[in-house]
Amino acid sequence: MKDRIGVTKVMVLPPLQRTEARRFVEDVLSQFRMNGYNDSVLYPFTPESCDAILDYLEEKGNLRPRSVMEAFNAVLEKADPQIEVNQINSVSAAFAKGALADHVILSSEEGQ
Repeated sequence: MKDRIGVTKVMVLPPLQRTEARRFVEDVLSQFRMNGYNDSVLYPFTPESCDAILDYLEEKGNLRPRSVMEAFNAVLEKADPQIEVNQINSVSAAFAKGALADHVILSSEEGQ
């Protein structure tokens, strides 16, 4: 996900609706799936962890595509080492909330 974020400001996009934000995440993750992939399109996230991350962003008033990407990437960066050594199988809502506890979002005018 981090590769999709980029480092330059290309354009400012309006905030997404909740359903659009979820679909956006599903679309991004589906780009990394091999043909015939049968597990959840959200893996390694669960539907509950996806909701927790989107709840966090809604509370901050920032459901912009870049913020969505950054928040999911922040959680994934913390989860990936544990997934690789089978400490966890997927990202739970509690894990996502904990990972975002110290996450800083850019304001809606910065880096969007």
